[in-house]
Amino acid sequence: MKYLIAFLLFSIVTVTVKAQISFSADEYFGSFSNMANTGISYSSSDLSGLDALIAKAGAGMNWDFGNRAYTQDAASASTTTILPPAGAPKADDPDFASATHVLRSTPNDPTKPVGYLFVKFNQDGLWFIGFSQDSAGVKTKIAAYAPPLQQIKFPLQYQQSWQSTSDVHVEGFPPGTVYTIKDEAIADAYGTLITPTSVHKVPSSPMASNDALRVNTKTTTTIAFPPFLNQTTVTYTYQWYTKNGHGATIDADTNKQPTGVSYSVLGSNAVANYSSAEDIMDIRLSVNPASNTETNLFYTMKQDGNSQVSVVDLFGRKVIMLQNGRAVAGQNIIPIDPSKLSAGIYFIRVNADGMTAIRKLIITK
Repeated sequence: MKYLIAFLLFSIVTVTVKAQISFSADEYFGSFSNMANTGISYSSSDLSGLDALIAKAGAGMNWDFGNRAYTQDAASASTTTILPPAGAPKADDPDFASATHVLRSTPNDPTKPVGYLFVKFNQDGLWFIGFSQDSAGVKTKIAAYAPPLQQIKFPLQYQQSWQSTSDVHVEGFPPGTVYTIKDEAIADAYGTLITPTSVHKVPSSPMASNDALRVNTKTTTTIAFPPFLNQTTVTYTYQWYTKNGHGATIDADTNKQPTGVSYSVLGSNAVANYSSAEDIMDIRLSVNPASNTETNLFYTMKQDGNSQVSVVDLFGRKVIMLQNGRAVAGQNIIPIDPSKLSAGIYFIRVNADGMTAIRKLIITK
């Protein structure tokens, strides 16, 4: 029996205290571009307590998404990949001419269509241009925004706000249909984001500003098909952004009652852009080549202190507690027995020196 244990990038972000956090276009794109082949989204049917989370606006907030069960919906996309526009169905449509990138959503269920979202990205913002799909080889344009619908305005920072209105052209709608979307967005809070696999906060000081920025969007949708239909609905979306590509989303109805929650994990390469050598805790594995069953976890502490080291699954559920207690300054060694783990994807989580560290662990048998 052979075990393959692979570790991906791990880093810790430390910044100085400041009044707010800010995302430039380049910083946002660092995470945005790493969706290629690595973007995974999880949803939960457990909506308890979400109304309290969306009520938290302002500075230094704490949002905990880690204490609920998440699943991947077979009917929804599990990965999102950035493509050049020319690689997507209907890329030559005049309505999509201003697109700079295309996001491809590939469902877990192969019977479902593959969706393509055309976007425009530059130093000023991110806009939605329109949608197409490929269903069993049949390529169609679904909808287009005229003008494009702005999703983010750069620099994205606390108390930044913007509005965007677009008429939506939907293929198959009867002639004379009017379909308009108006978004009113504001970055209304920043703080600590806790997801099932990570804690996103600046570890340098309890008073330090944290690295999750929330955008609250009010969407007013008007659809009219005279004389049969004239309807306006209002919904809300709360989205959390972090510089290392993790995020969370809560959808809510017109009464701000949550209707859905999800979190996403993007490529970890983006983290490297915000780390320096002194920020990185030395953490690595050594596999015994003689037995292929014995593994040691090495991690370094700057000083004596308490340490918690655990193995968690994709949903943040603890599988094994490896250490919970005093650790010494310098190198610490913890044995791991891979035979106690089923094949799959895990994370090793290290809480030490006031910091939280995550490394991805893949075991195949």
